[in-house]
Amino acid sequence: MFGKPFVNACGSALATFLLCLQARRCSPCTLRSYQNCLYAFLEFLQSHDVDTPLGITQELIAQYLVFRRSVCQNSPGTLRVHWYALHRFCRYLLQMGLIFRDPCQLFHQTDAPIRIPRCVLTRRQARRILHHVDRPHPKSVRDSALLELFYATGIRCAEMTQLCLDDINWEQALVHVVAGKFARDRLVPMGAMALEQLGKYLPVREGWLANQSPQSALWLSALPPHQPLQIPGIATIVRKSARQAKIRPTVGPHVWRHTCATHLIRAGAPLTHVQQLLGHRSLNTTQIYLRVTIGDLQRSHRRCHPWANERMIIHDHNQHAD
Repeated sequence: MFGKPFVNACGSALATFLLCLQARRCSPCTLRSYQNCLYAFLEFLQSHDVDTPLGITQELIAQYLVFRRSVCQNSPGTLRVHWYALHRFCRYLLQMGLIFRDPCQLFHQTDAPIRIPRCVLTRRQARRILHHVDRPHPKSVRDSALLELFYATGIRCAEMTQLCLDDINWEQALVHVVAGKFARDRLVPMGAMALEQLGKYLPVREGWLANQSPQSALWLSALPPHQPLQIPGIATIVRKSARQAKIRPTVGPHVWRHTCATHLIRAGAPLTHVQQLLGHRSLNTTQIYLRVTIGDLQRSHRRCHPWANERMIIHDHNQHAD
């Protein structure tokens, strides 16, 4: 899967590191990000005649981060991604005994603003998309069930593609996410509406497989031979459904994840419960949705609080008193 553009000790260590991440079931996007960041770092090392892990020093890492910021003009968020890839790679080199101390240990993660979701659907927009795809055509029945499950559970697109029929607990309305991100399992409630739409999809799925080999995958292509849907296929369904409902900007699978979490928090769900639902390792990750709702709070405060717009009145009164 991973090429070896650097025929030296650093390149071999990087290839092994990426394979280890793959074995730990890191997402394809994470693997590509690490690969791109660390290939760029190895090119920098090559330009400084460093071809072994022992040559990676704190000074070189400092120079590299300055290079990314000043020459490449990376944003703080991009710098953070590069720093974290370096941090993970150097920690791996230390664990493997290829270096004697971690050259990243004296560096702190570069300051970058917390990334707040750019697009979160309103309840009206979500309802509009879901009602638009709720049609009797077999393909629409599948799409409706897929979107309802995205909205109800907030699971990742990769986790959605891995769902099997046996992962649905019909009696308790639960979804068993097996080996999600970081190879962790979790149970996610899905609610009555998603359960109802899945119940409508099952006869469609059985009809597609009437003359086909049995399939364990929950989501199947509408086209013969009805193979399991992969990430690009599911992403296409999500984007197309939103576009047909005339929702802008582009709505991808992760927008439904953001929407599910934000709507839960707005309705009063505890942050720790949302963390468990989404499968976040850290509560800090879940707090981005709290920041989204803080914006709503600020707007409501400015609109409704009696003192919010009184500054000019108080200022004028003080001037008059003087």
